[in-house]
Amino acid sequence: MLTHIARDWNTGEIFQLFSDCPRTELLKMFDSLCCQKLYVDSKSGGQTFVTGWIIAGRCLQVYSVTEMREQV
Repeated sequence: MLTHIARDWNTGEIFQLFSDCPRTELLKMFDSLCCQKLYVDSKSGGQTFVTGWIIAGRCLQVYSVTEMREQV
């Protein structure tokens, strides 16, 4: 089951991730042993968040995929 997606900031390419460990899966996907955290500041400038990783020269922002549910 699809659990996460990663988007390359430079190319817009999307990668589908199927494990609960997106970092490990991305490292295997790009045949890399190490990565750096990708930091983003909040709009207000008061906080900094880790939103993904830099792996093999790619800035990958990771999103969690959740089921859409609407109450009827």
